[in-house]
Amino acid sequence: MNLEWYYTFIVIAKYENYRKAADELFITQTSVFNHIKNLENLLKLKLFEAKVRNIFF
Repeated sequence: MNLEWYYTFIVIAKYENYRKAADELFITQTSVFNHIKNLENLLKLKLFEAKVRNIFF
């Protein structure tokens, strides 16, 4: 478990956008995506649903 994954989740929820979250966290979009995938695997649930360019809970 990594606390960065949870913080990444909070920032994505704030912006509802992977690119904006990556900009705020100073990491790549790929890293943001990987943090969320790792957190989803750990919690065994889907956190976001992507629709066109937005993300929904």
